Amino acid sequence: MLSVIINTCALGPSSEEVRGSGGKSSLHAWRRYALRNFILPLYTSRPINVIVVGEWEPGPYYRYLHVPSQYFSCVDALHQRQVAFEAARLESELFLFQHDDHAIFDLFFNRHADVFSPRRWTHLRSAEAERLNSGEDDGYICGHAAIYRREVLERCPWGNVPPVFTWDVEHTKQIQAAGFKIAWDAFDVYDVEFGAEPWK
Repeated sequence: MLSVIINTCALGPSSEEVRGSGGKSSLHAWRRYALRNFILPLYTSRPINVIVVGEWEPGPYYRYLHVPSQYFSCVDALHQRQVAFEAARLESELFLFQHDDHAIFDLFFNRHADVFSPRRWTHLRSAEAERLNSGEDDGYICGHAAIYRREVLERCPWGNVPPVFTWDVEHTKQIQAAGFKIAWDAFDVYDVEFGAEPWK
């Protein structure tokens, strides 16, 4: 079974102060709307294990783990993801970790790797899909969303990643040093955060 772990601070007491892409306001009202009305219904309608971790609310068809923000930035994802992984470690072989402003419609991907880093897109500025930075050109695993085999996170835990803005780059270095195989462009993920800029 696949476990989908979504980290969020969208209902945190300081959610409107947290900065998103490029240091701009994260528009958490839109993230709340997307998570409640679109992302969670999309995932909970599938036979997968769904966990929301961070600052959110309990609900049907998913498990909620309350892990308050400490850094009030994307760095909080590290501790939140570690807590969720430990809670779900024995439930799945594969783990999709993602932020609360992304969605995946098709969960089929090449299974001949240890980590699956996606192609990242948005439809929010045009009817035509616009390709966004996924890290593949610079050789790092996409921090917005990626799928990991259990053993990768057992040997390279989120809790050992330096708490820096570029934590996805640092985690990739640890994973590569451990000898794990990364599949680039393994599936498609869509940025669904209305108004977020700049998209790079």
